[in-house]
Amino acid sequence: MDYILDIATTIFEYSSWVIILDVIFILIKFYKEREENEDYLVLKLIGFYLLGCFTFNIDIYIKFIIPVGYGIYALWMKDKDRKNKVIKHKSANLGIIVLGIGIVCGFIYNGLEYRDRFVRIENNSVKGIEDDYKLIEENLKLNDYIIPKDFRLSYYDDNIENISYSFISDDKYYNISKNKEDEGYNIMINKYSDKVDSYWNAFYNYNEIGTNTIEIKELLKAISNIKFDTSKTDKEIVSYYLTYDENNYSTGSEQVDNGDTIYYIEDYEKYTYKKAQRRELPMSGGIIWFSLMKEMSNNTEDTYGTESVYTDAYVLYPRKNQELIDDNISYLKVKDLRDNKEEILSIEDDYEKICSLLDSFEFISWEEQNDDFNLQGDIILTINDDTDISLEFYNNQEYVRYTSSDENVIYKINKDIYNEVIKNIH
Repeated sequence: MDYILDIATTIFEYSSWVIILDVIFILIKFYKEREENEDYLVLKLIGFYLLGCFTFNIDIYIKFIIPVGYGIYALWMKDKDRKNKVIKHKSANLGIIVLGIGIVCGFIYNGLEYRDRFVRIENNSVKGIEDDYKLIEENLKLNDYIIPKDFRLSYYDDNIENISYSFISDDKYYNISKNKEDEGYNIMINKYSDKVDSYWNAFYNYNEIGTNTIEIKELLKAISNIKFDTSKTDKEIVSYYLTYDENNYSTGSEQVDNGDTIYYIEDYEKYTYKKAQRRELPMSGGIIWFSLMKEMSNNTEDTYGTESVYTDAYVLYPRKNQELIDDNISYLKVKDLRDNKEEILSIEDDYEKICSLLDSFEFISWEEQNDDFNLQGDIILTINDDTDISLEFYNNQEYVRYTSSDENVIYKINKDIYNEVIKNIH
C-alpha cells in the first residue's frame, strides 16, 4: 500500500509540469481559433490567463485563497467589447480552472506527502535502536545528516517500554515513537514552517551560543553502547529513563550538589566514560540525561506514577570552558618577571605551544575576589596588544589577576595554573 501511495505522491509532486504543458498547448489552440489578426495577441492571451489565475492569499489561522484576478476580469473586463473577445474569455476561464486544479492537486499532494507512516520493526531491545533507525531512514528516504531536536526513552532490562524522538529533514518535521505493545514505529510527519526557524538558527549559530549539535545516528549509537551506571541505589527500580534535548547543552556543579553525577565520554569506540571532577565544570556538549525511576511512595488506586531517584549526565564531545581566554589569538607576549625576560609567541611560528598553553586553561572555574591582594606576579601573559588583555600569575598561589582597559580583577581558580603555564612556555 505504501508503494502505491509513494507512486501517487510522485505523480502529484510533478503534476504542475503536466499542467504547464497542457496550458501551453491549450493557449496555442486558442490562438489558432482567433477571429481576426491582432498585434501581440499571444502575449494578450497569456495575460488574460495569468489574470484568471492571479490570487491573494490570507494565512492567519486558516489559509484562504482569493481569486482576485478573475474577480477583476468578471466585474470590469468580461463584457467589454474587444478584438478576439471569445478566446480571451476562454483564456481567463482557463486561468481560474487551472487555479482550481492546482489547489486540488496541492491538497492531495500534501495529504500524501505528509501522511503518517508506520514502519514495522519487531525489535524491542535498546541495543537495536541504531539498526531500527537505519530501516526508518531507508523507508522514509531521509538525508544522511540529521540533528535530533529531542529524544525520550524508557526501558528496563534492555527492553523498550516507550521511545520517541523528533527532527527536521528537508521541509518536514518528524516525530517517531514506539511503545512496547507496538509492532513497529509510528511516524507523524508535519510540514516544516517558519515557526521552527529558531531550530535552524540554533544549528547554524551553535558556535556563537555555545551549543553542541549531535547527529541522530551518533546519538543513537551512543545510547545503544553506553553502559549506564545503575549501581547508585538499592531502591526498587521500575524503569530507566533517558532524555536528550538540543536546547539543553550545559551542566555544572549544581547537579553534583544535588547528588547527581556528570560523566563525559572519553572513548568513542568502546563508549567508556569518565567521571567529571568539580574543577572541570561547567561542561557543555551533547548531554544524555539518565534517570532511575521508582514508584511514587504515595501511590493509591486512583493515582499511579514514578519519580526519579537521581539524574546523571553523560556528555558527548564536551566543550572546553575558557571564559576569559579568546580563541582568536594572533600572538601571545610572555613576560617572566623572575629573570626579566620577554618572549613573543606567534600563531604562525608557535602554534603548538600556544595551543598547549591554552589547554592549560581547560575546565577552569573563575571566582571573582572582592578583596585586593598585595601579590607580586611572576609571569604575565599579554594577549594581542590590540586586546589590551593580560593575565598575571603568582607562584604557589591559586589566584590570577585579569587586566584589561576597563577591568582589573583578582580571580580565584580551581587548579594549579601557575605550574601549568611554566611547563608550557619553557
